[in-house]
Amino acid sequence: DAQLMLTDATNATVAIQGQETFKGRPQKNLRAIADLMPFFIGFVVKDDSPFKTVHDLKGKRLPSGWTAFRQSIALQEAVLGTAGLTMHDFKPVPEPEIMRQMDDFKAGRMDAALIAVAAPKVREVDAAIGGLRFLPIRYNPKTQAAVKKVRPDFYLAELQPGPAHVGVKKAMYLPAFHPPISPH
Repeated sequence: DAQLMLTDATNATVAIQGQETFKGRPQKNLRAIADLMPFFIGFVVKDDSPFKTVHDLKGKRLPSGWTAFRQSIALQEAVLGTAGLTMHDFKPVPEPEIMRQMDDFKAGRMDAALIAVAAPKVREVDAAIGGLRFLPIRYNPKTQAAVKKVRPDFYLAELQPGPAHVGVKKAMYLPAFHPPISPH
């Protein structure tokens, strides 16, 4: 019954289309009134870990399930797809949602965690474990296509280091999203 809501574009897109958590209940009257910023998504690892790319994580422990935040499934598929991988290539660690997953990563229960770059939890975990870093994605037509295959509104974009980008040690490409969400 809310008249106004702040959400990300990818969640609004599946609502409009009646997919995923909105399956069979398309929200055709949603309209965007502002496009605030893109969300950059990636895997973080401990700063001193040997992992340099997403492909290096093959066979390692990654979050899975996402019972309370289903949107993470598509986000994770997009990141893994850039390395030609799926969750079948990893040891799954069941997680309900992003924040709990970051706490479990901090506790050493998994080798990498999926999160948005500017999320406050990144700064918290970075301080708690002595540093973390995002794994870059190699940008080329194949990796761009892999991201778009998961959702057409996902894309690879370059992100520069900066005060709000904890864990981004150098310029890198990561999956992002913030396209227009209005169906008209």
